Amino acid sequence: MPDRAAAAPITAAPGTAIRLSDSPVTVLLHLRASRVSVLLELHADRLPVVLHWGRDLGELGPADAAAVRTLGAGRLLASIVPEAQPGWQSRAGIQGSRSGRGWQTGFNSVRSRLLSGTRLPYGDLVEVGPDTLIVQATDSETGLDLDLAVQLTPAGLLRCRAGVTNRGDEVYQLDALDLFVPVGDAQVEWLDLGDSTPNRLVRLPAASGHRSGKSLLGVGEPGAGHRAGSVWLAHVAFSGAQRLRFEHSTTGIGYIGGGELLAPGEVRLAVGGSYHTPWLCWVWGEGLDDAAGRFHDQLRTRRSAAGVTHPIVFDASGPEFSELDRHAMLKLAEYAAAVGAEVIVLDVSWCTRIGLDPYADSGSGGHSDRLDDLERLLSRLRGFGLEPGLGIEPELITPDSDIAAEHPDWLLASAPRADGGRLLDLAIVPAMGHVWERLTKLLDRHQVGYLIWRCDPPAVPARSHRGEPTVHGRTLASYRLLDALAERYPHVQIQTVRADLALAGRVQSLTGGSVDMTGSALAQLLPAELTGTRLAPATEPVRTPASVSALSAAFLGQFGLALDLRTLSAAELRLLHGWLTLHKRLRGMLATGRLVRPDCCDSALQVRGMVAADSSEAVFAIGWRERPGGPRTVRLAGLDFGRRYRISPVAGRAGDPYAPVPAWSHLEIIGSAVERAGLVVPDAPAGAGLMLRVEGI
Repeated sequence: MPDRAAAAPITAAPGTAIRLSDSPVTVLLHLRASRVSVLLELHADRLPVVLHWGRDLGELGPADAAAVRTLGAGRLLASIVPEAQPGWQSRAGIQGSRSGRGWQTGFNSVRSRLLSGTRLPYGDLVEVGPDTLIVQATDSETGLDLDLAVQLTPAGLLRCRAGVTNRGDEVYQLDALDLFVPVGDAQVEWLDLGDSTPNRLVRLPAASGHRSGKSLLGVGEPGAGHRAGSVWLAHVAFSGAQRLRFEHSTTGIGYIGGGELLAPGEVRLAVGGSYHTPWLCWVWGEGLDDAAGRFHDQLRTRRSAAGVTHPIVFDASGPEFSELDRHAMLKLAEYAAAVGAEVIVLDVSWCTRIGLDPYADSGSGGHSDRLDDLERLLSRLRGFGLEPGLGIEPELITPDSDIAAEHPDWLLASAPRADGGRLLDLAIVPAMGHVWERLTKLLDRHQVGYLIWRCDPPAVPARSHRGEPTVHGRTLASYRLLDALAERYPHVQIQTVRADLALAGRVQSLTGGSVDMTGSALAQLLPAELTGTRLAPATEPVRTPASVSALSAAFLGQFGLALDLRTLSAAELRLLHGWLTLHKRLRGMLATGRLVRPDCCDSALQVRGMVAADSSEAVFAIGWRERPGGPRTVRLAGLDFGRRYRISPVAGRAGDPYAPVPAWSHLEIIGSAVERAGLVVPDAPAGAGLMLRVEGI
């Protein structure tokens, strides 16, 4: 902390530094942004403690701050990196030892500062807006230094990252470094965010426990839903192994947090060596939609300067297209262009199979007349008005390749894939260099604007050639490759098959394939324009590619196609063209709008929508989970109560029983009536769908 000589009162926007006479050696730091407050108590002899995180407390006065401190003082609050102390009944935040010694930490020399430069005088309350607290702490007994960053962003997202450095005279094996913040009280409930039905929240009493492998963990006050009630969510912004936990202290306070899930012996710190956690991200919201908006705003703020328009992608890189020849692929591309696709992605292995080796191509620039020239094929695709892209698996090699024979130590010690392929260990620097060389050779020769990066998820527990854990190293190596690609080829858009905030800041899209991700945990993390949805072949009889339920699921994301358009009827192709045209017209709104999922709809229906930031327009998708047995009322949330709107159904296939048509073709109605009185939709069988376009008048 600053020297005691710097204890004079200061002015800190937006509040004022106020001396607290009852605590001469403590600083209260109040961070405020976007209706969120984080109140921290900073000490010179222990790590920071969060007294409050959640709904904005407003501008605090001396008496208010003293009262909050008094409430917290008797409850034995745990620090952000919990240590063995009264009231904390779980394992400490730092787990590790030097061959069984030095396993219990006690950081008793702590210095704090704000990144903005605002001073932190002893004994004062300091109020600021979005800012970052930097903490440096030392434990002289264990020989460890800890650095901690606590940040409240303008979007109201709280995120923390910690690092530990070994200052001792022998190796320190780190087994875990977890961070926690308090939430609500003992009455909070689990919210199962993995449920793909957005209007049904699975609730369980929140008991201490972990949720390994979950990308998002949430708790809420009893009765909280999508539009109301306090909810608290935690996310580890990391693509490798991770763990999220909820803990109850003995004083009845709940804590939510976690960190990277380290394998035994995966992180061994030599003298002077350091390890840093990924960012732990927490959001509070008045309902899940408000909380999702904070995640979305955080990502959009970072990406808005790039001005990227997300194209409609025809993904021909999947196994369903692997048997096509060149001429069939060109015919498929012609159909894709006709319905409105803007990018077509070919699989690199498909190119090789038909004799168009991307790495051995002559690079003729499209001037060759040879049909086996890949650049010639890409030029033909551009002639349809499609931007060519490639689907790649840069870690994958064939077992009979020169690399497998010459460098068996580069391979992961995992069983071969079903096709016999083996995976390179990107944590090995020469192996990563080989992948980088192949990628640059590919992109330097072929001017493509889109990549689908289909890599082995680093979270899969694979061992190195020598049997050592390698998930941590492979994940960081993947980040380095993606960062290098973005720097060298800024025009190339990249889509990956994993979803987390660390990847979302590096690529233009994330996808889980053909699944509907709009109702799952991904909708909480990712805005619509980053969610790479795919219109794919039907998996059930009622949900054909041209059904409204399938079309609306793809519409409320980054609309993409992954089906054989040649098999669709002319009427289905016209319908698809109309939906893609509408999507292009509205994708600006989808890229800036707010996710809306009403809580009050009938249990037989699910409703989700995107509403423009200024509430001037919106789209809502309604799905029938089961036949309700009669007409039902649906209330649409998120619109301007004082504004009039025109509401119209988006057309489905004529005569389709799974595309119900309301008795009204369009309505002109005020926003308050839409949410309070609602709209009547007809009876329809399970699997039916209806999409509504809402336009401000």
